[in-house]
Amino acid sequence: MESGIEEVQPRGRNGLGIAGFVLSITCCLAIPGTILSLIALRRSPKIFAILGLIIGLPLASIQLTLAVKQDQTGYIFGEKAGQYIEGAWDSVMVNTQSATFRETHGGRYPQTVDELTDLEERYKTDPWGRPYGLELVRMKEKPELISLRLISKGPDGIADTADDVAWPPKDDEQFEPVPPEEIQKETKTKPEGK
Repeated sequence: MESGIEEVQPRGRNGLGIAGFVLSITCCLAIPGTILSLIALRRSPKIFAILGLIIGLPLASIQLTLAVKQDQTGYIFGEKAGQYIEGAWDSVMVNTQSATFRETHGGRYPQTVDELTDLEERYKTDPWGRPYGLELVRMKEKPELISLRLISKGPDGIADTADDVAWPPKDDEQFEPVPPEEIQKETKTKPEGK
């Protein structure tokens, strides 16, 4: 019996579509969210499955690209970032120990990390296992603030190449090297051992 009135079907829920959408909007789970959204397209209603795909596909492709890049170069979020952070921490430790060194050596700065006898060995080598070089730097705006710059030859072990790393960085315009004559002048004014 046709009455001319179309019967409205109650709308159900598409749990997979909702789950795919939710996972897709949480960026770190975009890949599984996209997969769930693809599966959920076979069910009705499809709105959340479609939204999950719209959001999830670009995010999943970015995640896959970063994973491949990181695997090829190590520069994205992996090993190189960890090595840079390790070097920054080493810089903090070396500068802390150099303050103690200066107190016991008449204000003289260490020339090498090996002079810092109280410093643990792990802080004396760069993330690639080679000894750090040291350079005395000061802040341009406050020249009385002097610090040691740790210099690493980087992964290739060759000085003055593009992969060299320093803490603080050499391109940091807040710092400048302390001229050698000023280093000698300051050392001579303070007696050894006081």
